[in-house]
Amino acid sequence: MNKLITILVLLINVCVVYAQDKPGNNLGKSLSTMRQEFPELRYLGSDYAGDRYQDGYTEDGISFYFLLKNNAVTEECMICDSNDGFSQMWFNEMWKSFSAKWPYAVKVNKPYSKMFDFGTFKILMTFSSDRGVNRATILYSR
Repeated sequence: MNKLITILVLLINVCVVYAQDKPGNNLGKSLSTMRQEFPELRYLGSDYAGDRYQDGYTEDGISFYFLLKNNAVTEECMICDSNDGFSQMWFNEMWKSFSAKWPYAVKVNKPYSKMFDFGTFKILMTFSSDRGVNRATILYSR
């Protein structure tokens, strides 16, 4: 059931992405806006880079991490973990979707590391496998 929900979220994100000139993201949004859009958002801690928040749990499939500095999102990360091929499929589909829509923004195209540069923000996509856990990530940053 969790994978079905994850696939639906992925398809919705892809539709939203295709409807825009640049991929949608939460960069620059305030903490109060994030709390409205992510009702389960929880504080993880602070360090020199800013305040860290999470929505969702990686063990459930896809989770979201946010870094806020001066009350604005400066990094957003989606993480997809699985113990089967789902994470790699998610990574491959996201890469195909993004590179088809924004081929001009591709700056790095390695097998398990892809990067897009949109001028005002960058997107880094990675895939890794370690001890039976497959992880795909998409990191938006300024």
